[in-house]
Amino acid sequence: MKPRDPLRHGAMLIAALLAWTLATAAPVAAAPCPGGRIRLIVSQGAGGVMDNVARTLAERLEPALGQPVVVENRPGASGNIASALVAHAAPDGCTLLVAATALAVLPSTLGDAAVDPLRALAPVTKIAAQPVLIAANPTLPATTVADVVALARQAPGALAYATSGIATSDHLAALVLSQRADMEMLHVPYVNIGQEMKDLLQGEVKLAFMLTGTAQPHLEAGTLKAIAVTGPSRLAALPDTPTVAESGYPGYEILSWYGLLAPAGTPAEFLDLVQREVASILKSHDVGKTFAAKGLLPVGNTPAQFRVELAALVAYWRPVVKAAGIAAK
Repeated sequence: MKPRDPLRHGAMLIAALLAWTLATAAPVAAAPCPGGRIRLIVSQGAGGVMDNVARTLAERLEPALGQPVVVENRPGASGNIASALVAHAAPDGCTLLVAATALAVLPSTLGDAAVDPLRALAPVTKIAAQPVLIAANPTLPATTVADVVALARQAPGALAYATSGIATSDHLAALVLSQRADMEMLHVPYVNIGQEMKDLLQGEVKLAFMLTGTAQPHLEAGTLKAIAVTGPSRLAALPDTPTVAESGYPGYEILSWYGLLAPAGTPAEFLDLVQREVASILKSHDVGKTFAAKGLLPVGNTPAQFRVELAALVAYWRPVVKAAGIAAK
C-alpha cells in the first residue's frame, strides 16, 4: 500500500472542517434590497447640509449593506414630495427617505394632503439634530437679535427673511421668535438652497434663518455674519455667537433634525439592520468630526425611540402653526 501523504491528508481534513463550518453556521442576512440598489430619497435639493448628510451615509452604508446606495434629491412642498414618493414605494428595503423637521409639521400645515409620517412611513432612526442659525448679509444694520427685532418693529412686514421653505425648521424658528418678540417680518421661502444663498450674498434678501453648515464657509469668508443660534447652548463651531435665549428670550429653543424612514410595512428586521449600521457610522471619528464642524449632533436612536419622538413632535407643532396662521383650514 502506498504510504499516506501527511500534507495531502491534512489539507483534506481542513477542507472537510471548513465545509462543515459553512454548513452549520448561521445564515448570512439576505440582501436588504433583493437584486437592486437602495435609493436614498432626500427631501431637499443638492448642495445643502441635508444633502451632505445623506451622501455621507450613502457612501458608508454601501459597503456595510453590500449594495449600491444612490442619493436622489426630490425637493418641493417642504419635503412632502419626497415623503409621498417613499410612502408609495414598495416596502422591500429598496427605498429610504431622508427627511427633516417639516415631516412632523406638514400634517398641520397641509392637512390631508400631507404624508402622515406615523401611518405611511416607518421610522428607522433620527440621524442628527442642530440649531438654526440667524445669519445676515453684512450690509444689514443689525448684529444682534435686539437689532433685528428693532428693525422689524420699525416697519412691520418690511424686513424680509429667507428660509428653505414653509414649515421647515428655519421657518418655524422665525415664527416662534416673531411670536415671542411681537414683531412681523416678510417670509421668503426657497426650494433651492443654492438660490437662497445666492440672493442672501447679493443682498436681494438680507436676513436668513438657515442651517449652520450651509452658512459656515461664508461666515469664515466674512460674506455673511452670524446673529444668533436657536439651540440651548452655543456651538463649538461658533463659540462667539450667542443663543437666542441668551439674547433676551429665555426658554427659546428650536432644533432642526434629520431622520431616516422607510415605507410603512417594511420588515422590522431591515429597519433594525439599517439603524444599527447608521448608529455605527455616526459613532465613527471621521463622521463625528465632520458633523461637529457643521454644528450637527449625531443621534442614531432605535426605530421605536424615533417613532415615539416623532409622534410627540407632530402633537407639539400643531398649536404653534395654528397660532401662526399657517395650519391647513
